[in-house]
Order: sequence, then structure tokens, then C-alpha cells
Amino acid sequence: MKRLFLLLALLFSPVAALAENTVEARDGWAWLEEDGRSVRIFAQILNTSREEQTITGANFPADSAAIVSLMDGRSQTASFRLRRRNDLFLKPGHKHILVTGLSSPLQVGQTVSVSLTLASGEGVTFSALIRPEGLGGTGRIRRQ
Repeated sequence: MKRLFLLLALLFSPVAALAENTVEARDGWAWLEEDGRSVRIFAQILNTSREEQTITGANFPADSAAIVSLMDGRSQTASFRLRRRNDLFLKPGHKHILVTGLSSPLQVGQTVSVSLTLASGEGVTFSALIRPEGLGGTGRIRRQ
């Protein structure tokens, strides 16, 4: 009986709930625009939770940071929906993070830290290596 009670306590504890609501980012990289004051950030975002999540914002050491999605050749500010137990790929020509208005220029080869804000209040931080525009690869992110 004690074992059953202990098992139930562990299953319904806040620690178990937190373990189920995990969002993480990997394979972060960025294109540096020619002016050095704008950067487009890409990554693979994994939602391993049983619940849908929404990215509602981004933090970056810049004057202006916005999550944008390129649609029909036009940039449009948006939030990103993360389906339950699914991946979201931020990639060139599709959904990505656009940072503009940098107070000081970035350099190719520099690694920057990016923080995503979820509607749940949770934050996700990842690193992105700055590459010159056009040298970011194919835009495909391989599954691991």
C-alpha cells in the first residue's frame, strides 16, 4: 500500500508535470545581414510535452527583436505554434527570428544567446553561431 501511495505521489508531483512540458532548441545558427546590424536566427525547436505550446516572443541583446514568418515574400510578425510532441523548424524562407536595430554590429563567427518566451511563461534559451548571409547551408536541419 505504501508503495502504491509513493508511486501515485511521484506521478502527480510537480516534478513529473515539469518533465512532461519540455521545450528545447538545438542546432541554432544565424545569417548576418550585410550591414552587420540585422540577423536572422534559425533552429530546431522540439516540443516533447503532451500539450501544444506557443512561442510568443524572443529576447536578444538588441534594440528590437521580433519573431517573424516570411509569407509570400513579405515579413509578418507572428507567434509560432508548437504541436504536441512535435518539432518546429526555424529555417530560411520560412519561420525564423529576425533581429534588427542592433546597437553595435555583430561579427561572423560570434556565438549569440537567444531566449524564446512561451505562452506558458516558460523560457527556452539556445546559442546560435553567426554565419555570413548565404553561407548558412541548405536550410535543412537534420534529425538526430
